[in-house]
Amino acid sequence: MVLRIKKQSDGVHIFNLNNERGAAVISADGSLIEINMDDIEFSIAQKHYLENAKYMEA
Repeated sequence: MVLRIKKQSDGVHIFNLNNERGAAVISADGSLIEINMDDIEFSIAQKHYLENAKYMEA
């Protein structure tokens, strides 16, 4: 899975670049705001974000 993770004012936007329908918005602490992914995609995306959030620019 190839993810694009981008911080926005309304939360963190995560896009699955392998699936044009796969998208999610989460808060900075990783809690779900909005989702258009299946549960497995989201759990992988959330894990990647939480592991790498400290390296992302504000």
